[in-house]
Amino acid sequence: MASLSYLFRIGRSTTRAIIKETCEAISSSLKPIVLAKPDQNKWLDIAEVNSGRAPPKSGSRFHNYKGTFSIILLACVDANYKFVLVDIGAEGHNSDGGVFRNSIFGQSLEKGTLQLPCPLEIPGTTNMLPFLFYWG
Repeated sequence: MASLSYLFRIGRSTTRAIIKETCEAISSSLKPIVLAKPDQNKWLDIAEVNSGRAPPKSGSRFHNYKGTFSIILLACVDANYKFVLVDIGAEGHNSDGGVFRNSIFGQSLEKGTLQLPCPLEIPGTTNMLPFLFYWG
């Protein structure tokens, strides 16, 4: 960002504001196109294309307990439902706990390498609590 400030001879805070405003404008313009909410016809098209599909030569590895093929998506979102961490590709026959345990996210949490902050005091109390993940 400093190089942009020097290049255009404007302050860093001005550069930061311009970049933020530009990114928000691009995001709000493209979101309806790229992430358009599907209607019934689109859902039917998706279902038809995906029906019975599985990775080639996967046998029963992606066959879930419901009797269909699936690839599992594990995601962590913030309070605004924005993705923070994503793990895609676990085999459909795995349990939730197995997917989590074998994901980079789960392994990093177990090893303590996610760089989570130390426990903090809850505002208005003297209680210290660690950072948590809600599973739901």
